[in-house]
Amino acid sequence: MKIGRPLLMIPGPIICDPEVLRALSKPTLSHVSPKFIEIFSKTLKGLKKIFLTEKGEIFVVAGSGTLAMEMAIVNICESGDNVLILSNGYFGERFKEICERYNLKVDYVEVKEWGENIQPETVREKMQRKEYKAVTLTHVDTSTSVSAKVKEIGKS
Repeated sequence: MKIGRPLLMIPGPIICDPEVLRALSKPTLSHVSPKFIEIFSKTLKGLKKIFLTEKGEIFVVAGSGTLAMEMAIVNICESGDNVLILSNGYFGERFKEICERYNLKVDYVEVKEWGENIQPETVREKMQRKEYKAVTLTHVDTSTSVSAKVKEIGKS
């Protein structure tokens, strides 16, 4: 793909292919128009297939990842609930700040050095000592490039 400008390799904003920019230049549809509803319905079905959750629900958030984090926690927890935050980078820290803002009781487990991974044994120990309303973990923290051991931690 030749785009005629320097390649910017960060999580966002990103450089768009000219074909994508052309598609974005088309008039927008109303969110209540029959065409939009048809496209959005197909999109949700496709996302369910991709994420292997055809019986579950998919939520498309028109906002930042931080908005999605906040939406998730405030729809699950109430003031005073116990939350376990597993932090392998910047976004774990952000989850902590969000939870504290909502007066949740936060147990915060962080790696000693960025680039390391939360160990399943650590999570298991925490889970045996206390009941939590929610456990948060950033699957891939772009600040550290760490891919969390989600499957192993989930078994904890």
